[in-house]
Amino acid sequence: MAPLARSILLATLLAVTPALAYEALSVRSFSMSEAEGGLLLHDLPEDLDEADLRADITIGLRELVHDLAITRGRLPWIAFPTAGLPLGDSELTVNLRADGRDLGSVTTVVTRRPVRANAVQVDRLGGDLVVDGLPFFPCGFYCDSPVQATLAEEVVARGFNLMSPYQSNDPVTVDERRQTMDRAAELGMKVHFQLLRVAGGGSSPAPDTSAARRRAWLRAEVESFRHHPALLAWYISEEPAGHGVTPEELEAAAAIVRQLDPYHPVTIFVNPGASARYAGAMDLAMTDPYPTPDTPSGDVAGAVRTVRDAVAPRVPLWLVPQAFGGNQWWSREPTATELRLMT
Repeated sequence: MAPLARSILLATLLAVTPALAYEALSVRSFSMSEAEGGLLLHDLPEDLDEADLRADITIGLRELVHDLAITRGRLPWIAFPTAGLPLGDSELTVNLRADGRDLGSVTTVVTRRPVRANAVQVDRLGGDLVVDGLPFFPCGFYCDSPVQATLAEEVVARGFNLMSPYQSNDPVTVDERRQTMDRAAELGMKVHFQLLRVAGGGSSPAPDTSAARRRAWLRAEVESFRHHPALLAWYISEEPAGHGVTPEELEAAAAIVRQLDPYHPVTIFVNPGASARYAGAMDLAMTDPYPTPDTPSGDVAGAVRTVRDAVAPRVPLWLVPQAFGGNQWWSREPTATELRLMT
């Protein structure tokens, strides 16, 4: 075949068999002193489920991993050594092969930060949080503020490890919040710290409605509690789409929180159908489809699926099941069977 004809044939083959489009994501939101990191391989086609998948990972001209088999599981992923990675953001290149066939390369950013006590990392592979190096499974509740004096003692004895008080964020009452945080830390509990009233998050706004004042209060709250051992995450919004809060407003608030405290995730209670719109403002999504007694408990799966399809695995999801009733407009508690269907 003449050189020109061969060139035309090669160009045609490349045009009809493009490199596979996939995404690589860091397993953890950031690393610290871990010897090993991981990358998720997302959006791989199902016809590769049985293929021999292998990958190379490089940073600049340095090879971190060569021809390593992909780990199968809930999601395909690959481990790489973090020794020698600089602090801050690093761009890694992943080249993937299936049964020896090149699937193309993608780049992704991994972040390494100095070690800090009480840091909370998002684990995208497990869909959970890592607290002081260990997985954290939340068993928590919401309550009013100021928190009843003996509440923490009563609930920790019943297996609860997390609370989230609805609070004002007013600097005048900061000592009340500090007392709650201190007592939680003494008992080994965590606090899902609400910033709703100063982050524009869908709850009642702060008494002074000026945006400048709310931003100043937001900064003050984060600076006051970002190093506290009871802090789990910053809860900035409750169903924002239903309260007219725009993604841009929440992204601006989340940027302030992340800049002041890059060691704790930002969370949102999100309307399932609006999940994708608010993905940039949250590190962890939550959904709370409380069905009892008006809708089937099995419908909860649909809400979970909607959110996961929109934002996972980049943004993991927590389902908050309905374990209450007999108040407000929920006339009864779910039965044990209904609660099991939800979870």
